[in-house]
Amino acid sequence: MPIPTREQNPSGLYQRYIVKKVDGSPIDPEAEYFVLRLDCGGSDIHHIAACRAAIHAYADAIKRYLPQLAQDLMTRYLYLPSEVKDAKLKCDEVVFKLDTRHQQTGCQPYKPRIEVS
Repeated sequence: MPIPTREQNPSGLYQRYIVKKVDGSPIDPEAEYFVLRLDCGGSDIHHIAACRAAIHAYADAIKRYLPQLAQDLMTRYLYLPSEVKDAKLKCDEVVFKLDTRHQQTGCQPYKPRIEVS
């Protein structure tokens, strides 16, 4: 069953992007991809926090098998609190505050909620 179009499902899941590999090699035409914006662009801090939570969940899931990729993701994309108290803050302001706090305390930017042994 194909992903619906924007007209078919304007408020839900619909095909928004065309994905291709940087090296030009073909992708599986039957593959489905879901794109997350992880930088501080955009205006909805809650959406950005949700995208960051998703990438950290993925990093947690792969850390035993792809530890370097997991660490790279967790280091590059700081985990944002899921409930940002001040919705007027911009993502980069929240990240700066978190990063400054982590640098001062020597803490890791992200502490997984569940440890996989």
